[in-house]
Amino acid sequence: MQSSAQEKLRQYQERKRRADRNLRIATEVMLGFLLFVCIIESYVSIGGIQDSQLGIIAGFLLGIVASSIAWFVSELIVRPTLDIIAGPPPEPSSGNPPWAFYHVIVQNKSWRWAWPGRRPAWSCRATIDVFRNTGDRAIDNEIQGRWISQPEPRILVGVGNQLVESFNFALAMQGRTIDVHSHFNEPISIGLKYEGETDCYLFTNESYGFPPKSQNPDWRLGPGSYRVHVTVFYERGRVEKDFELRNEGPRLNDFHLLPWLPT
Repeated sequence: MQSSAQEKLRQYQERKRRADRNLRIATEVMLGFLLFVCIIESYVSIGGIQDSQLGIIAGFLLGIVASSIAWFVSELIVRPTLDIIAGPPPEPSSGNPPWAFYHVIVQNKSWRWAWPGRRPAWSCRATIDVFRNTGDRAIDNEIQGRWISQPEPRILVGVGNQLVESFNFALAMQGRTIDVHSHFNEPISIGLKYEGETDCYLFTNESYGFPPKSQNPDWRLGPGSYRVHVTVFYERGRVEKDFELRNEGPRLNDFHLLPWLPT
């Protein structure tokens, strides 16, 4: 019940944000129109202005209004619109034991009609929150998501006569942001599971700091069902989506990442 109430509250807050944004845009357009009407009326009421002068002024102001409307419409057409979907079932690795990574995918949705392509969503950053079905947190803190197309945050360091793999903080920070284009989907890492282990782990850039298996003990999830809340922040907004993470046993195919269906 608590989880359902939180979901309804989140949906209400999202609808309110959209309504507030649309109301603000409509108000700005109306204020601009009223200002234009007031300026024209004031010039008409002033004596001594020739018709030619009034025509020049009116044409100039109409040009500004028309340009503003054209810019506003074009901005609506090309601004990025993101969506988050569950990724396909992963291919297991060839390791011993094998493991698999599980992802969600961020899309910059394209127009179905012959409109210009959408502008890329610049410097996107993702966060991950995990909750139990009771509504309390399964992972205490918000986690910064990893875009898998970014470099892995590890480098080889010479120690004596050997090369040792080491965690690189600069690459970890670089892997937190990316530009999402309409012609290329960008996956975000969510989970890591090894064959034969009942527990699974959230996976992100900081997981590489826990060799050799990249398992952060603070991000361990035992058998059960969890709600994973993914938020992607971008240029002029954000998109949020919930997913159900099911960890049902020790096999890789016992891990499922599905769209969240609130009860």
